[in-house]
Amino acid sequence: MVRLLRVILCGFTLLYTTPQFFAQETAKQSAFEQIDSFRAVACDDLMARLDYYAYQLEHKPGTNGYVVYYAERHGLQGKLDSYLAYIKPYLIVVHGISPDRIVMLDGGERDALTFELWAGTERPSLRKNSADGKAAFGLTSRKYDEGFADYLVDQGQRELWTYDLCPVEAVNLKGFANELRAEPGKKGLVVVYSERGQRARRAWIVAGLMKKELISYGVASRRIITRYGGVQKIPFAELWITPENVR
Repeated sequence: MVRLLRVILCGFTLLYTTPQFFAQETAKQSAFEQIDSFRAVACDDLMARLDYYAYQLEHKPGTNGYVVYYAERHGLQGKLDSYLAYIKPYLIVVHGISPDRIVMLDGGERDALTFELWAGTERPSLRKNSADGKAAFGLTSRKYDEGFADYLVDQGQRELWTYDLCPVEAVNLKGFANELRAEPGKKGLVVVYSERGQRARRAWIVAGLMKKELISYGVASRRIITRYGGVQKIPFAELWITPENVR
């Protein structure tokens, strides 16, 4: 009889405590939700993903958006900088999300540039990969970025044209200027390529416009070197950080 009573009491205990246990676990699991994950994408794809992310955040009151980014091991710093300079302002300006709700988190490095979009009620803890893949680049010069670069003719005036809707497929001149200001003992090398079928003079015009923009960002003219690289399928440029003695 005593054994039977114990079995009955245990049954009642499980009946009342199990739902509470599962409720706690469910709350714990729902504290973070991954909305999307992607690698380097074209501008229209990036905007579509951010639009969907903003929609999810707008319909999840009380949550914040956590953008976890992973730099590409041995990749170009300029590409990562372009995404970082675009994602948060896009969510704030285009969708009106409060800046306090968008948190950018460095996840370390991966084999490819990667972004994860999360919604959560508290800041996640990340186990960052501390391996410094860039240490392998023990070179005197390093490429910061590369991408599309051309110029438009507007009312008879030349205007630099590096991107249309977003900067992730173009050269990141502002980020390049920031790097050069942080390394006063280095120079910036701008290598410009003309489009197939276009004269080299067009590339030199682009190089001059890029140099002018870098100067407007606070880089001294003497620290900027421009060179013509030849012909590519599209108007193209490379941004290099080089030693002071490069001419």
